[in-house]
Amino acid sequence: LLLVCTNNDNELLLILSFDGFRYDYLNRQLTPTLMSLKKNSSYAPYMIPVFPTLTYPNHHSIATGLYPEVHGVLDNIVYDNTTKRVLRYGYEIYHYNDDVVPLWIQNENAGENR
Repeated sequence: LLLVCTNNDNELLLILSFDGFRYDYLNRQLTPTLMSLKKNSSYAPYMIPVFPTLTYPNHHSIATGLYPEVHGVLDNIVYDNTTKRVLRYGYEIYHYNDDVVPLWIQNENAGENR
């Protein structure tokens, strides 16, 4: 990660998300690396999760700016009626709806000079 940061002329965005990481854990100062990131970068002091409060619906809402009923990821596992397949964690679930463009795809589409 450090190598990418030092050899890149473009600004980079790194989003860290921790399941089960209570709101007050960071303030206990038991995590020096996270404290350093907090001090030397920006962070969200709070978030209001979308419903359902599951990992993938919330991650996809962060990445798209849309609610689950719009982007279509309503659970950590999604059933695709078209293909009659269960989509689990990973690429498939994040590319379930081609009409919804997550942040990383927008970044790729912007080209090298984004």
